[in-house]
Amino acid sequence: MAETELGKREKIQILLAEYSSLRTEINARISSTYQVVGIGAALIAWLLQQPIGSAFWIGLSIAAVGALLCVRFLTYDGTNAAVRVRELETQINELVGEKLLLWESERGGLNAGYWWNAFFLKPSTTKLRTSTSKP
Repeated sequence: MAETELGKREKIQILLAEYSSLRTEINARISSTYQVVGIGAALIAWLLQQPIGSAFWIGLSIAAVGALLCVRFLTYDGTNAAVRVRELETQINELVGEKLLLWESERGGLNAGYWWNAFFLKPSTTKLRTSTSKP
């Protein structure tokens, strides 16, 4: 029996499964990063209550290096996942012939100006589509 080619719908379903999995992974990485930051802040607060001496500086150094390494590894994996999600959005949108998926492509943390706008709490300037609007 000859192999059949995957139809467009099946390809989209497979890509959406990967997309969903990666979005879940990104959310888990973000949550883990916040937990590491919280634990690091608590550890530093505890260290600041200790008498200043060589043990204090060693403890502070170990806590800082450990927190930075954890955040680095978590953000590295999260960024890799976000890059792939961006690629999937482009691929799925091309297959569908319409711009349906756009979070990472247009509004995610890898976009130029994201951190500047987030710091000053400026919403995205792209227009939102509404289901009730008519052409």
